[in-house]
Amino acid sequence: TAAKIIIGREEIEQYGDSTLGDVIRRLPGVTQGGRPGRGGELRLRGMGGGYTQILLDGERIPPGFSIDSIAPEQIERIEILRAPTAETGARAIAGSINIVLREGFRKRLNDLRLGAGVEAGRASPSLNWTRNDTLGDWIANVSLSAYRRVQNSESASRTLGQDIASGATTLLREGTFTSRDTRAGLHATGRLQWRNDAGVSAVLQPLVIHNEGDTTSRGTLDESIVFADGFNDVL
Repeated sequence: TAAKIIIGREEIEQYGDSTLGDVIRRLPGVTQGGRPGRGGELRLRGMGGGYTQILLDGERIPPGFSIDSIAPEQIERIEILRAPTAETGARAIAGSINIVLREGFRKRLNDLRLGAGVEAGRASPSLNWTRNDTLGDWIANVSLSAYRRVQNSESASRTLGQDIASGATTLLREGTFTSRDTRAGLHATGRLQWRNDAGVSAVLQPLVIHNEGDTTSRGTLDESIVFADGFNDVL
């Protein structure tokens, strides 16, 4: 049998993380590729290249879907399976991460959370609203998340070429690159559940996800070529 780790609501809310990616990075055996704070591919046991299967309510997420578009307030629990099973399929060689959205519960709840971050003078606001109510045998749960995120990235590169025989420098290439990534999204989930005293139940659970983004990049590249006669040419 495959070992399963279940992360519940109390552990998800413990550190007050603003994104689901921050929550998952804290989980045992889970790493995330890409630059720090910029998201990336989730990995189990250090295996990348699509060996880790990501599920949303037991279904594979579509290509290009970002888990950071789901607010932590909309998550009921996170299940980690460290090996492939008959239920998840053989494609989950490293294991599976199943993200389960909040289910209907009988506690009345009306929770509104506002958040904001600032990076390089640009604000990144977020709004999360959760409402849960009951009426007899009916349980209704609604979660709404809206966000706008602006992230700046900078990088530099330097390439040096030398002649093996003489040790002379034949190539010097230096580059600087900057980019600004702007993302905005709206994520809404609803759950309408009917359950009677005999344990018979019916559930309707719609899901709406809308994301849009824009990336602006700029770079400069300086290249110096040194010829055998010592002439230096800059491109």
